[in-house]
Amino acid sequence: DPQTIPDGGRFRSWELQARHDHPLSGSRWLHGALGLAGGRGFDRFTALDVGGLGGTVRVPGLRSGAMAADRVAYASAGLVVPTGPNLRLTLTLDHARARSLQDGKTYGFTGLGMAGDLPGFWVFTALRVDLGVGLQSDIPGLRTVNGFVALLRVF
Repeated sequence: DPQTIPDGGRFRSWELQARHDHPLSGSRWLHGALGLAGGRGFDRFTALDVGGLGGTVRVPGLRSGAMAADRVAYASAGLVVPTGPNLRLTLTLDHARARSLQDGKTYGFTGLGMAGDLPGFWVFTALRVDLGVGLQSDIPGLRTVNGFVALLRVF
């Protein structure tokens, strides 16, 4: 399905982001972030990526590479709980509204994320956990449970 590349392949992208961390009692932190990403002249290879494990905008519990977009507004609220010297846990609620590159419609996505660092065992010095659960998706079939567990060894 050959498609014409807009502007001869020239594109521009930009991103604005504001973040704030607020200390709470008991060495807990409240984290918030707002952002807007966009541009022009995108094609399917240069578009903004909205997905669950990476991309321009990450919404936990969303299938990776879920949507190619040309404009995305997103927000995140989280609680960081350093429960001890060897354990740190972050819980986040993320939401994004993305305009699809294919049909020009705007779709919403919401996910709940949990990430943490645990002390290692055996030959591993640390254990990194990053999990997500999709709570809402305007496009059926994109919500999922995803994440990873990484066993790290620092030499």
